Amino acid sequence: MPAPRVATVLPDVVGFDKCFDYLIPAEMKDLIDVGSIVRVSLQNRSVKGFVLEIENKESEFALLPIKKFLSVGPPPEVVELCRFGAELYCGKLRSLLASAKPPINVTPSEVNFRSQVSQYTDIDISRLLRESSFPEAILPKLREALTGGLTYLEIPPLFLRSHVMLLICHLLRETHPETDKAAFTKSCLVLTAFRKDVRNLAVYLRKNNIEVAEMPGDWAKAASGVEIVLGSRQAVFAPVRNIGAVVVFDAHQEAYQEERTPTWKATRLAIERARTAGVACILISPIPGIGHDAPRISFPRPIAAGGWPRVQVIDRKQEDPRSGLYSPLLKPLTDARLQEEPEMPVVFIYNRKGRDRLLACGKCGEIVRCESCRGACETYVEVKEKAEKKKDDDGKASSRDPKGYLSCKLCGKKRPKVCAVCSATQLRTLHYGVDKVAEELSLLLGRSVDEITSDHPLGTTVGRVLIGTQAVLYAIHRASIVIFLDIDQDLLRPKYKSGEKVLSQLAAAAKLLAPRSLSYGGRDIKRRIVIQTRIADHPVIGAAVAGDPSLFWESEALLRKELNLPPYSALAHISGSSAPDVIGELRDKLEVGEYDRDAFLVRSKDEQELALVLKQASLPKKNVKVTVDPDDV
Repeated sequence: MPAPRVATVLPDVVGFDKCFDYLIPAEMKDLIDVGSIVRVSLQNRSVKGFVLEIENKESEFALLPIKKFLSVGPPPEVVELCRFGAELYCGKLRSLLASAKPPINVTPSEVNFRSQVSQYTDIDISRLLRESSFPEAILPKLREALTGGLTYLEIPPLFLRSHVMLLICHLLRETHPETDKAAFTKSCLVLTAFRKDVRNLAVYLRKNNIEVAEMPGDWAKAASGVEIVLGSRQAVFAPVRNIGAVVVFDAHQEAYQEERTPTWKATRLAIERARTAGVACILISPIPGIGHDAPRISFPRPIAAGGWPRVQVIDRKQEDPRSGLYSPLLKPLTDARLQEEPEMPVVFIYNRKGRDRLLACGKCGEIVRCESCRGACETYVEVKEKAEKKKDDDGKASSRDPKGYLSCKLCGKKRPKVCAVCSATQLRTLHYGVDKVAEELSLLLGRSVDEITSDHPLGTTVGRVLIGTQAVLYAIHRASIVIFLDIDQDLLRPKYKSGEKVLSQLAAAAKLLAPRSLSYGGRDIKRRIVIQTRIADHPVIGAAVAGDPSLFWESEALLRKELNLPPYSALAHISGSSAPDVIGELRDKLEVGEYDRDAFLVRSKDEQELALVLKQASLPKKNVKVTVDPDDV
């Protein structure tokens, strides 16, 4: 008698990471496969679970049968990718499988392979190159990259991603000569950093008669087989039938890192998925990373420089530091751009949320701190919306109640606006927040200024003058000018990726200034990025002015190699109330440094060694958070 068919199931229960064997009933043998989502009995409960393995074997115990087949799940190659991610990022396998499952149950009948593409039309490659201003010499390089392996493609920010994607689609069809004119044999997985980019790119591709599945809503369609499977971070786990290439746009963006535990990175998992499938992985960015041996494709120097907007630097090094945050040039610049392009907003960037981020007593000079935890206090002001705020765009607008109180940044405790040492009520601001700057700009410009941050999202209408943290760069679609009020505070942050992050913000600002294509007049000298700084000789600013990111990366690579920072080593951030106990087990195996209260940094020579040591320490544990390859340290 043959051995019974047994499935190894991982229950889809939070905090649970142990597998159990269940019998596969005869009526379900054709339905259940690796990755299938089923319902099983567990400790007198009926729970969902993922099938991880299927084999014929005998068991010394009486096994319970699977109660019900619920849905098609992630295919076997995605299950293996989840295993890889769970080990590399020191997390629970269930968490990654939950990211890979369909948003609603999918029956096997909904996943039918379709080899024919409806309304297939050839792409006019000569017209595409002419409209996009791509050099024809890039074609053979990109065609070679699509044959396999990892490649970095440096695309300046003024070039449109939609044109890049059409070019890749054309070359993928050429890569497989057995494909006839009415069919395709390979699908392409495409990742973008933000959901708005997914929607815009999908619309453009469909206009060019390319069949697209948007993740996660088109999960079943992607599993059935389409030419392009498109999505943001979570789409790295998409069910792509017969994958031919993986493309990642804006690979430098932090949005590709999952904030919840485990803190996996979609870019790293995309590289691994392409490697195990034996297909090409192309990372596209205006500022590709450093320290990798993978080949790079870049444009000739004059074309690449033309793909960056004009950058105007206001060097304030010779000005009196007491002159404040605002250069005398800001008002005439703003007025000129609003007059020349009245439909386009002027955008100010100031990366410090809140109102008064650091206060001192005007009488005794003491820093205003919390009486409970001794943390720094800031002013918290109630926001009151006024109906008349928008009635006159050129009039002054203020939606702030001048009355407020002090709030501790650490514990959140509130108290009146008085000095705890001498009881004085006159407090002096040392560091402004964006709320305060918005009010001052409104007075300076004599115009309404709208604020956009992660705490104040984009409203239904967009004003003519906007201010915000870097969140504003991804909340709007266009601008006539982008002004960085205090870029020095970001460049001089004590973080090893501070320069890279500022260059990323400059690239995002450049995209807001992009015309429909470079063929429509080329670079616009009136639309520009304006930078106020006292360190105009910084490599990041020099790279932006020259339109050449390599001017920054050359010096940055030498510094990171000398300091043994990623990508020349592997880092993990371990925090939580139980972190000190965990660190005691790791000191003999890894380089350990104290980072903050109950927070530590550990370093290893590479990611494989780091993952192995963390696994041996039985991480993750309760009250311990592990962030592998952290961005903000």
